Amino acid sequence: MAIFDIAPGEAGTYFADTTERTGEWKAITVIENATFTALTVANWDGSATTGIVVGAGVTLFGEFTKIKLASGRIVAYKA
Repeated sequence: MAIFDIAPGEAGTYFADTTERTGEWKAITVIENATFTALTVANWDGSATTGIVVGAGVTLFGEFTKIKLASGRIVAYKA
């Protein structure tokens, strides 16, 4: 699994703390099981996207605008 596989001209943000960040990301790869306390996604419908545990190795795709971890480590890829 290539965790830091970022194409030329693209950028990513590494998250390993509980600081809330705003921005524009198109994908999130979970490096270590992660629980989100804030995850705002412009193009998702349905249930809340906070409080769930996402396992290591999972990549989420969407239009993410706010990310805050309760625990875990991720890489968020810039839109």
